[in-house]
This record gives sequence, C-alpha cells and structure tokens, in this order.
Amino acid sequence: MNNPKHEEAAKVFCDAIRTIATKPDNINNLECYLSQCFSAWLEKYANTPNTIAAEMREFANMEI
Repeated sequence: MNNPKHEEAAKVFCDAIRTIATKPDNINNLECYLSQCFSAWLEKYANTPNTIAAEMREFANMEI
C-alpha cells in the first residue's frame, strides 16, 4: 500500500543507499559514527521517514 506522503522520502533513502553502496569509505564512516551513538542518532535523526532519508543522503554525499 503506497503512502504518497512518504514516496519522496523513500526515493531519497533508496537513492542514498545506491550511492553509498559505491563508496566504501562512506559506509565505513557511517558505521564508525553509528557505533559511537546509534541510539542517539535514531532518536534525533532517524525518527521520521524524512529525517532518516535526509541523514542517509548526507552520509552518501560526503567527500571522504
């Protein structure tokens, strides 16, 4: 069942996964960051579809 409200967030999130999959350094950076503060990150940045999508896009687009 599609939720039009979340379609854009889903696209941004999946595009970020596609991008980060081609950047091993970015994946390692995300893993390192989350290993330090996963719970706090979930509460602050991953508590809605839009915020998690935006946060994943930021990690995917980082120049490392």
